[in-house]
Amino acid sequence: GFIAAGAGATACVGCAAGKHVSSTGATVCGACGHGHFSVASATGCTKCRDGTVSTSGSASTTNKDCTKCAVGKYSRSRQSSVCLDCGTGHYVDHTGAKKCHQCGVGKYADAAAKTVCTACPAGKIAPKRATKTCSNCGAGYRAPGGGRKCSWCKSMEYSSAAFNPTCTKCPSGKVSLRKASACESCPPGRNSPYEELKAATALLQVTMTPAQSKMCSKCGVGLHQRGNTCVKCPRGKWSPDNDPDCKKCGRGKYQDEEG
Repeated sequence: GFIAAGAGATACVGCAAGKHVSSTGATVCGACGHGHFSVASATGCTKCRDGTVSTSGSASTTNKDCTKCAVGKYSRSRQSSVCLDCGTGHYVDHTGAKKCHQCGVGKYADAAAKTVCTACPAGKIAPKRATKTCSNCGAGYRAPGGGRKCSWCKSMEYSSAAFNPTCTKCPSGKVSLRKASACESCPPGRNSPYEELKAATALLQVTMTPAQSKMCSKCGVGLHQRGNTCVKCPRGKWSPDNDPDCKKCGRGKYQDEEG
């Protein structure tokens, strides 16, 4: 920690802080390397703690004088002269970090050196930790902001967008099964119950989708379809089960009641 002051010197002088010497008879003090510090008259240099750095020849009396890494950066090994950026999907919100934290489920970090993670926007999810981008739910599903998983739309609901935050109720006269990306119109002779879901007991003599077959109810005997509802046939007319239109009574027959 001491060197001769010069040729013919009778006294030794201590090395300045940030320098050191470990051999006797030396005339020059050596600078501490990157990531090290030293007090005055040191025989060796000390490593900076994790999360701190120093440049060559750093003068210090304590480890506290090694420079802490800024937020969004870290140093996980001693002897470092440079702090590293946290990678995507990670963050650090305090100085002097020796490691970065993973973004939690439902959050993401799409750039390096982030100090916080951002919640996924409505309709997108991050099902795993350390995510750098959020994923779309897809049509027929929904997700609130910051979600970890998508939920499917229920029967009589739909979502057409790939990143829908909510499902939309089918309008009157249309139906859907769960996970639907669109609602379907009921075929002639059937209507859609809006509040109460009824399963059809028989099919019309037409080809129907699973949603139409399951969710559209029959108008029934003496009824016919008007718009999205079933109404009674007027006097003088009748309808068999599941017929979209009322028929006139045949010659010699009559009907004096509605329905």
